[in-house]
Amino acid sequence: MFEKRLVSFYKGAIQKKEDYLKQFDTSIVNYYKNLEYRLNIFRLSKSNTDQYIASDFNFFDFINPNENMLSDIFSELLEVNGKHGQGSLFLSLFLNITGLSSSFKISEFKSIFREDPTCYINNMSRRIDITLDFGNTGIGIENKPWATDQIDQLEDYKNHLKKKYRSNFILFYLSGDGHKPSSIREHTSNIKIISYNGHIKKWLNECYKESKADKIRWFLHDFISYIEQTFPSFTDEVIYD
Repeated sequence: MFEKRLVSFYKGAIQKKEDYLKQFDTSIVNYYKNLEYRLNIFRLSKSNTDQYIASDFNFFDFINPNENMLSDIFSELLEVNGKHGQGSLFLSLFLNITGLSSSFKISEFKSIFREDPTCYINNMSRRIDITLDFGNTGIGIENKPWATDQIDQLEDYKNHLKKKYRSNFILFYLSGDGHKPSSIREHTSNIKIISYNGHIKKWLNECYKESKADKIRWFLHDFISYIEQTFPSFTDEVIYD
């Protein structure tokens, strides 16, 4: 009697397992059929809307920018008299995003330099990617989207800016992945680290919102997408206080 009940129990358990697996298989098939249906609708909708918005098109897919090209783009956007036609708007937004608007006044801005030579120190062969000159104050930007800094590179830049502006300068180390520079000998509050997918993306988003030229807005839209796809998300921080 006990053996019959035991056999009956296992037969019932096996049947329940088979029924459950059939149900599970059916639910999986239905899920993917529903997903395929939704995906087809999405593809059809995207095909229709892309006639007007070209959602997959990105200008930066074709130019494959390198470090120098990216620095050229930043320099152009920060230029008050730049071809973007927005005047001091982008520079003002950059100062706001980086927390420097109280220390660096737009009214005092003089000029912007690309590949600014370190002529205030003995090693005059170095070049700061971008220098924003405000007369008695200055901002240096060293752009390192992929590479790391060379021996004493940031130290030389710091000393050059210190002699040129005394203590009234900020040197930004623009990192692609948030890594810190290795060429600083001592801590100083004049050096800050920022990243592409941090402050820079925030700045470009604000530029996109505020720009009055559609041509520039589309360029900024593509630039933001390029940054999101190319560089990891990173929380910007001050490296030396």
